[in-house]
Amino acid sequence: MKPEDVYITRDSYCEYVDVWPATTGIRKFRGCVEYGNARYAKYRELHGSTPLTERDCWRFFGFYPEPGTAWLIEYTPTGRIRKPKKIDLAFSN
Repeated sequence: MKPEDVYITRDSYCEYVDVWPATTGIRKFRGCVEYGNARYAKYRELHGSTPLTERDCWRFFGFYPEPGTAWLIEYTPTGRIRKPKKIDLAFSN
């Protein structure tokens, strides 16, 4: 079974990386740069994310995102990671 595609995000002030299922989606919020669950438009909600340390991010994904960035991680049918895609979102309300 192939792993599930995910978004990984790093808020501009945080060392931790949040991992989101691609089916949940992400939204970009003001306050430096913060990311949250796409289902919540008015406020930042972390429900559905899994936090990772820098070390774990390197181990699982092979890189550590810059502050204030979001990336889509897609897997091949054999379970290998395709080249990560940087995601540029407009700020939510």
